[in-house]
Amino acid sequence: MLFALLFWMFSVPEGEFLIPWLQDVTADITVAALRLTDIPVFRDGLYIAVPGGLFEVAVACSGIRYLIASFSLGTLFAYLTYQKWHKRLIFIAFSLLLPIVANGLRAFGIVLIAYMSDMKYATGVDHLVYGWLFFGIVIFVMFSIGNIWRDPERSDVPPQVQSTQALTFKRFTPVIPLLLLCLSAILYKHSAANLKPAGEPAFLMAFDNWNKESAKTWYPVFKNASTVRRLEEGETEVFFIFYNRNDETAEMINSLNQLYLDSVWSRVSVSAKPGYQVMEITNTLGQRRWVAHTYVTAWQQTPNTLEIKLGQALQALLGQVQAGLVVVISAPEEAYADQAEFEAAARHWFAQDLREGLHEQ
Repeated sequence: MLFALLFWMFSVPEGEFLIPWLQDVTADITVAALRLTDIPVFRDGLYIAVPGGLFEVAVACSGIRYLIASFSLGTLFAYLTYQKWHKRLIFIAFSLLLPIVANGLRAFGIVLIAYMSDMKYATGVDHLVYGWLFFGIVIFVMFSIGNIWRDPERSDVPPQVQSTQALTFKRFTPVIPLLLLCLSAILYKHSAANLKPAGEPAFLMAFDNWNKESAKTWYPVFKNASTVRRLEEGETEVFFIFYNRNDETAEMINSLNQLYLDSVWSRVSVSAKPGYQVMEITNTLGQRRWVAHTYVTAWQQTPNTLEIKLGQALQALLGQVQAGLVVVISAPEEAYADQAEFEAAARHWFAQDLREGLHEQ
C-alpha cells in the first residue's frame, strides 16, 4: 500500500517551475551538437538561428512532458523490477536524466533535418510525429537497459508471527495522517468561509487602472487579478497586480500567469537580486527589454514562487486572508545604459515597504 499511495502523487499536476531550466538545457545541448557537426549556428536566448531558418525552444519543446512521463514510468518499472532500494533509486535517477539528454538530442535532430532538407521537413506536423516516435524509442531504450540488471522474483516467505499489539499499531498508523489532513481541511473551510477579501493597499490608489486594450508591445499576464494598476515613467512601466484573496479561480502563483507573453518574447538571461529578480527578454524583431519583478504578501517579499506559495498555504491553515501583490517593472534596453542602471531605477520601488495594506479588513 505504501508504494501505491506514493505513486498516486503522480496524479498531482506539477513541474511547471522546471520549464525555464529545461528550455535552457535543451538549447545548450542543441547548440553544442550543431557546433560539433560544423553547422553555423547563432544563439540569442532561446532563439537558435542556422542558415535558412530560425528556431525557438518554446515551452512545448522544453521536454517537461518527456520528463514527467519518464519519471512516472521509471518509478513504476523500478518498483516492479528490483528488490533492493539502492537499485530502485539509481534507476529512478536514470529515468530523470535520460529524457533531459534525449530531448536535447531530439531538438538537435529536428534542426539538423530541417537544415539538411532546406527547411522542407521537421518544421510542420512531422515535427510532432518525430517527437512521439523518438519518445517511444527513448522509453524502449530505458526499459531495455534497466532489464539488464533485473532482480530475480522473490519467492514467497511465510509471514512472521507478530504480537497483537504490534499488528494493531501498524494497522492504525496510516490513519493518523489522514485524520490530521481531514481536520486541517475542516478548519480551513470553516475559517475561509468567514474571511473577508483584503483591502487594496492605499498607495496603489494613486495609480491608474490598466486594461488589456491599452497594452503596448509588452505587458504581464495574470489571470483574474482583483486590480491591475500601471504607472509610466518615461519609457519605464511599473505594473501592480493585486489579489485580495487566493482561491482556485484567483491565484497569484499559477502556471498560467506570465511576466511576459511567451508567444511573443523569449528569455535571454535571469539574475537574482536581494528581494527581486531581473530578466532580459527579446523577440523575433530584435527588440530587447529589462524585466524586474517580485511577489509580496503580508509576511514576505521575494521573487521565489515556492516561498510565496508555502507562506500562503500557512496563512490558509492559520485562517488568514491570502492577499498578494505582484510588482513588475520593465523598460526597453536602450532606455538605460546597462543593466546596473535599470536595477538602480527598479530598486526605488522594491526598497519600499510594499507589504503595507496586505491585511484582512
